Amino acid sequence: MKPFSTRNHVTIPGLLLLGIGSVLLGLAMGALAYFISTFIYFIIVFPLVIGFIAAVGFQILIEKSKVRHALAAMGFGIVTGIFLAASFYGTPYLVLRNKVTVNYEEKYQLSPRDASVTFDQALEENTGSSGFLGYMKLRATEGDEYSHYLIVNSMPIPLFSFTLKSSGAWLYWFLETLLFLFPIAWLGLATGKHPFNAEANEWYSTASTQIGSVRLEDKQNLLSYFLTNDLNAICQSVVPDGQIKHPMIEIHGQYTKTRKGNILITLKQTFRKDQSTVKRSIMGRWEMPQYEYRELIEMLKNRDRERELAIESIQPGTN
Repeated sequence: MKPFSTRNHVTIPGLLLLGIGSVLLGLAMGALAYFISTFIYFIIVFPLVIGFIAAVGFQILIEKSKVRHALAAMGFGIVTGIFLAASFYGTPYLVLRNKVTVNYEEKYQLSPRDASVTFDQALEENTGSSGFLGYMKLRATEGDEYSHYLIVNSMPIPLFSFTLKSSGAWLYWFLETLLFLFPIAWLGLATGKHPFNAEANEWYSTASTQIGSVRLEDKQNLLSYFLTNDLNAICQSVVPDGQIKHPMIEIHGQYTKTRKGNILITLKQTFRKDQSTVKRSIMGRWEMPQYEYRELIEMLKNRDRERELAIESIQPGTN
């Protein structure tokens, strides 16, 4: 048994997978978000929901890449959010550009190149800029209309509508971008902190099994038992279920997701925030070989079995 190492785990293939995956995920989610927004859109709520959906996909991407680095994960999460926003705003631009240029080709018998140049010239005449920037300026000038509805008997009833123009539109688009990327970066930061088994090259499962509980006053002794790898003393420190109340020390075990390599042992100190809420803080972590873990579990089972037999042997009336 050894103390758990919190060192980061970063590989070139993992970074490549995370980097390429972040860009592709952001582009795909942004395009999908745009098409959904043409049917339903709730101001502020919509980008936040899309951000959380993208965050779930980004969490899976981090797990596949096996990059354990909180700042790197958060950074790539920001990249994903930026590409999501770029795709969300860029998709309608590409749709409009294609529609207008095709119309120019058919109506004025222009080549695809000349039709594209004509489209940019029209944007520049109206906004002073061509391409995507000119499109966004034109959109800000014309304004985006936002409508809210109340559903009554399955029928939408308009409540109110408003239009954001000029600086108001730009400010909201900035806020919208932040709402897209915040959940992704936040979940990326949290996922990048998850415990990782470097020897097995696998993440530890987020689910843990409580092995037992120890009295809070035995805290220092328990820590010394883990430092000296004294399994017997650890076993004797564990109190049978139901015999102590919070605050206490809980011992938890976690396998890797493929159940390979060491077992992660976590000591958590509990305390009551109120009558119904128990908080936990991590006070130590160790990696234990599976054969030692099985030995500890077997010792606990045998100890409990001996205690049960001792209790059964006590007859009523015995002094």
